[in-house]
Amino acid sequence: VGRMLWLERREEILSKSIGGDLTSSSSSSDSDEDDVEFWPSGMRKKKKNSNQKQKSEKLVYVATPQRLDQNTSGLLVVATKKSFASYFAKLLRTKTSGQLQSGGSSQSSCGVHKSYRCLVCVTPKQDNVASATTSSMAGEVQRLQKFETEGTIIKHFLEPSIRAPKRFVESVPEDTDNPESWAECLLKITNITNICTVV
Repeated sequence: VGRMLWLERREEILSKSIGGDLTSSSSSSDSDEDDVEFWPSGMRKKKKNSNQKQKSEKLVYVATPQRLDQNTSGLLVVATKKSFASYFAKLLRTKTSGQLQSGGSSQSSCGVHKSYRCLVCVTPKQDNVASATTSSMAGEVQRLQKFETEGTIIKHFLEPSIRAPKRFVESVPEDTDNPESWAECLLKITNITNICTVV
């Protein structure tokens, strides 16, 4: 699921692969114990068969103060001390509140920020004329490049749901029961590269 890149007494940095899930879930197994495979052998948490009398083991504290969606790969911080989990979660809250207050116009003062790299598919307007399709595509690419050069902050909202993938909308729907539950998100395009056409 992931590779450990760095280990310190309070936290770890894991490299998570796309589709990897860093949460262990119970599953039927013929074995008496299931290992959470992404931890090194010294930190594996084992599920014990309740029917057997075994010596109690010292439990290892493990928490993920940040989260990566299942279809996202990247570096993930894993806390091995409660004090660090609390500290890092506070840093993330400070980052988010500070950026929302400034309208996304400034970097967080706490020194923590997230950058995402993604593949964007631009669909041209439907047209029977090839030149019109090419012009439409060029217009969409120019619009994205304008966001980059002007440093435009794109505001959108995240649906309060446990479903995946998450639903993002430009504005909160009017028929929603609790508009405040929709999380405000700010996106800034910092770099556009490798534009290509797929036929």
